[in-house]
Amino acid sequence: TSHLSFSPVGSRVWLPGMSNLDETQSLQILLFVLPTCANRVRATSSAASLARAASSEQLWEAHMLRVFGLSGHLARQTPWPSPSDRDLHTVGCRGAFDLWCRASKDMGFRAETFIGNEALPARWIEVWSRLRGWLNVNCPHVRETLRPPAQDEDVQMLQRYVSASLDDGTSERPVAQAVASLWRVCDGQNTALQPEIARELDYGDGRNFEWFHGLFGGYTAYDHEVTTFLLPLVAAIKLTTFLRQRVAFLEKEHPTKVVFACAHRLAKMFLVDVYTGKVYAWCRQLLEQAVPATLGTLAEGSRVRLEGLQARPELNDQIGTLRAFEEPKGRWQVKLDDGSEVVLLKQENIKALVLEEQRWPSEAGDGFVRWFEEYVNRLETRVYQVSPLRPTSAPDTSGICLFPEEGAELSRCVTHGVEVTASCVYMPEHPQGWTYSIRLALVGTAAERGFETCQLTTRKWIIEEDGREPDIVQGDGVIGLFPILETGGWALNPDSDPHGQYMRDEGHIAGPFRYQSCSGRNASMRGHFSGELTFVPGSRRSPTGAPFEAKLACFRLRVPGFIY
Repeated sequence: TSHLSFSPVGSRVWLPGMSNLDETQSLQILLFVLPTCANRVRATSSAASLARAASSEQLWEAHMLRVFGLSGHLARQTPWPSPSDRDLHTVGCRGAFDLWCRASKDMGFRAETFIGNEALPARWIEVWSRLRGWLNVNCPHVRETLRPPAQDEDVQMLQRYVSASLDDGTSERPVAQAVASLWRVCDGQNTALQPEIARELDYGDGRNFEWFHGLFGGYTAYDHEVTTFLLPLVAAIKLTTFLRQRVAFLEKEHPTKVVFACAHRLAKMFLVDVYTGKVYAWCRQLLEQAVPATLGTLAEGSRVRLEGLQARPELNDQIGTLRAFEEPKGRWQVKLDDGSEVVLLKQENIKALVLEEQRWPSEAGDGFVRWFEEYVNRLETRVYQVSPLRPTSAPDTSGICLFPEEGAELSRCVTHGVEVTASCVYMPEHPQGWTYSIRLALVGTAAERGFETCQLTTRKWIIEEDGREPDIVQGDGVIGLFPILETGGWALNPDSDPHGQYMRDEGHIAGPFRYQSCSGRNASMRGHFSGELTFVPGSRRSPTGAPFEAKLACFRLRVPGFIY
């Protein structure tokens, strides 16, 4: 390599003594130079054999392995832009390398000049690239809280911290790269926690505090308000230490788990096992697994291929992702990759993808990145959207809302021009178990409905634990509110909000009326929620027609495989 002399981009490359080398000999030399130099040789070399070597698949396959740790079919595939583009775009290794370099640059890495002992974490770079792209468009105020990559010494601190916590002879076991690499790409969020907690952890000063800026979304139920923040690595270690000093079972039973995300008041926390990559939710003095098993079993989030369908043969060989298992029907909800629909299928018509068909092969600790990838999938497919987390304070509390707005977990029904949509979120941290959101809106025209406005008067909820008699809950309005629905929104006034719960000016409120409450845990932790709402055309004070019932279609109460 002492014979290589590189001039500025666009000029000729001077390679004394190499013009007579054949392509194989030239390739052996180029394997020792940086990718950026090889690109310059390819573009400017006057030696044909050298230019061919600089364009060869063998050279760029070697660079893909050294820089990104990708080999085989992965070395020829581009980063996924989104789950709506599930086809594995296979290109040459050089083309793939260029696209991976672009994705890496957005994360703060210069891959074309990368020199390091460990390859760049391609899988994390891909999913972070997708997440940042979504945030740029949909939630820029959360995007602004993201930090640059963690320093190498911080990542090494994680290894030392966990090693010091063990006394079973495994202290030298390395932390899974699939875990540590999250912070190698982005070192959490800058947004401070509640001031007194931030001071305890020496994490920010609590100023510019906004509780609804959590990266992993949130919800509210009465006075319980939660969004989950991704912690910088040093803050994660400090918080874990803080908790172990106060919670005995963490110190004794979970020495390899580190808190990586938490709510602003620590009401909700997520931990990751730094060796296995399993993710856990803090569940009222217990830890509850928050990511399902991977290959070899069918579980929520499993990637599957459809087969043996006779009624709909056009679906055979399509790829999809398992959602919930509907026990009464004995069928899986399968979200097709083309985004066309969610289908209910028997297990005999579903086959788990083998390793060769998976986007990423299974590796130690990959439960953490699968948990992260599934969350990004839900953002990109509009299951989770940006909306006010506390409707009575809207729009000042807009953040990523965990009440599903699309997909199999959403119920939707239209009756007499009133659309009722509903969904729930499992709350591992809360004694009630679930919080649910019911949205009310008018659809169609006044002529089609037969009225301009209508007002809610009463409601009836039917809450049924699987296999038991249902509980019936009836009452006036919802939590003291009697929304008056109008085209495009609803009317806020003393008749619709007699107790002044909304801290907003009276008038037309755009968008659906949102009602949020809780449903309690039960013995089986499975059930269904449905009901009816009674409306009067016009308003209660000035009705223009007879009352009518609007149906609340059933939605499930369950503990999901992925918990967020």
